Amino acid sequence: MSDPADSRLTAFQKDVEALAHDVEELAQDFNEDSRLMGEEMMGAEILATRELIENLGIVWESLETMNDICVRQLNHLATDHATSIRELFAHPGLEQLPGVVAAHCQRRIEHIAEGVSEVSQLVVKSSDNAANVLFSLWKPFFGVINLDWQGKQKANR
Repeated sequence: MSDPADSRLTAFQKDVEALAHDVEELAQDFNEDSRLMGEEMMGAEILATRELIENLGIVWESLETMNDICVRQLNHLATDHATSIRELFAHPGLEQLPGVVAAHCQRRIEHIAEGVSEVSQLVVKSSDNAANVLFSLWKPFFGVINLDWQGKQKANR
């Protein structure tokens, strides 16, 4: 007949071995999770750099377009004033002044409205481009992370 102390010692030894096995599995899981996180962080850094470069391109393009709009507006301003001054000298007298001023104001309003419209279109286009870059770059990355963690959860079941 076996001694009760021996059977308890054997049971304790099996429990310790099972615990050591569980700790080893946890350590392997932790190492795998750490490796996965490192890879995902590296991927995120690469994507963030790529996104930054693409967004800088969008900003540069927007600044170039804004510069073109400003140059056009300054040309309109100079042309509008030159046209008004020519009309004043071509038809001297106070009776022509209200018509010249009204025509000048009409041209300025049209050109300013055109400039505001161009700037608003530029803002919409630039925002849309930036949002498209953001979603197109990060969507696959988050999809990979989701698949990694779903696979991890299935493996733990």
